Amino acid sequence: MSQLLKLFHAAERLKNEPRRAYKSNGLPDTVAEHSWRVCLMTLVLSMTVSGIDRDKCLKLALLHDLPETYAGDVYRLDLTAQAGRHNVEEAALKKLVALVPGSTAEEIFGLWHEFEAGTSREARFIRLIDRLEVLLQHNEAGVDRWNDLEKQIQYGLAERHAERYGFLHEFALAIDAETLQKLTAAGYRPEKLDWDTYNRYYST
Repeated sequence: MSQLLKLFHAAERLKNEPRRAYKSNGLPDTVAEHSWRVCLMTLVLSMTVSGIDRDKCLKLALLHDLPETYAGDVYRLDLTAQAGRHNVEEAALKKLVALVPGSTAEEIFGLWHEFEAGTSREARFIRLIDRLEVLLQHNEAGVDRWNDLEKQIQYGLAERHAERYGFLHEFALAIDAETLQKLTAAGYRPEKLDWDTYNRYYST
């Protein structure tokens, strides 16, 4: 039990790990807050998709950012920071699952690898939810918190994610409509994201 206490204390780091996104109150989002809403979105949106294992989806959603306990968060659009990221997170996860009893450790490690590789329908669904939650968070923050690149590629990004993963097209279009309204109200005239730019930043 002392090992599990160490695990849960370590996981508390996610409550303090800032993400690049900001919340509606102007404070930085955290990994734990992001993961919580990914889980909520998974619970609700998985009900709209046939032929998907909701329980497995929820496990994937809960665990997908667990390595950031030790690896920290990196900005998705920073391609230099993304290089070698999988290996860094894998090493961090190994450190964590060493605190977990055998079969549960194997399950956690296996589910994370499944999410990373997108090898199942459920993993691809959660990869999509993970990315759509980020867009919701951006839309909740003031446009002054967006950098120039985000202002250029944000509109149409949800639709591209949905087309790539094959789920939630109508929901993605609703996010993009919200993005367009936000940017337009701030005086911008964004063009919808093209595939070449999308693939530059989201090829993995």
